[in-house]
Amino acid sequence: MKKNKGQNKSQNAPASPSSRRFINGAAFFIFVIAAAAHLAQALLSVFDYASPAIGIIKNLVTIALFLIAAVLGWSFVKRRKAVWVAVYFIALIVIVAAYLLPLFF
Repeated sequence: MKKNKGQNKSQNAPASPSSRRFINGAAFFIFVIAAAAHLAQALLSVFDYASPAIGIIKNLVTIALFLIAAVLGWSFVKRRKAVWVAVYFIALIVIVAAYLLPLFF
């Protein structure tokens, strides 16, 4: 049986330049927001003031940074050998568990 060469082309195609540009732009702005949130929290801690709003923003930005890193990491490993994919999913599970376990204990 003859295999259609164009059949798997969409699965192996790299991300379009516009989606790459969007992810890179989002990563940059979330990185800047994370820096501002960490700086604000550091300055407020000098005055012994803990703002719950800054803490929430810091946590949300940290989650967003992990999500962007996960997307970029997946684009790196999706066409590699199975061991790379396994390492990716193990790291993803460890990060999610490390972030969620303290919420329950």
